[in-house]
Amino acid sequence: MQRYIFSLGLIFTVVLALGCQPKTFQMLIEPQEWVNIALEKGVTCSAPEMIDGDMETLGYVEITQNRARETRRRIDVKLPERRTIHRVVFRDTNIAYARIDARLGSEGRWQFIHDIKHNTEPTTEFKVGVAADALRIFVLSTTDDVHNKRDLFSDKGKGTRQNKPKLARPYIHELEVYGLIPKSSK
Repeated sequence: MQRYIFSLGLIFTVVLALGCQPKTFQMLIEPQEWVNIALEKGVTCSAPEMIDGDMETLGYVEITQNRARETRRRIDVKLPERRTIHRVVFRDTNIAYARIDARLGSEGRWQFIHDIKHNTEPTTEFKVGVAADALRIFVLSTTDDVHNKRDLFSDKGKGTRQNKPKLARPYIHELEVYGLIPKSSK
């Protein structure tokens, strides 16, 4: 009897929780299918060639400088609405180290979701489970960056020496962002 009451209470709690989120409940009962969200209408990218579905095109990462004259290399992917992202794939890339953040809503709150370390493969993928409306990928290093210890420079005549790596342009042939959608909506 006690087991029956516990099971009934658990079912009631789950139904109540799902009743507050009809999309979640709908996703549980409908068949799901993986889809590359990056190919959907309304998705934008700082390098549109990365999300065009064509492996022949090459998208270069945007290179900017901040006020401190530090070079930044980043990719911005914006979705038209908040979606659950389950997997991200970089196809044919030279990115070795990167930090990936997700925007958790239009209020602009960013959250770290993954980092790439020591990547030497042309294709890299990682699994995440985040509901976001944008991704921001900060490229920290590429396999083509040249870190030569002989390339030293003086710090404005003060006699200090520092390494100054020669930074290559990061690229991705195709950036894929996967999530689940109901089969009936296709």
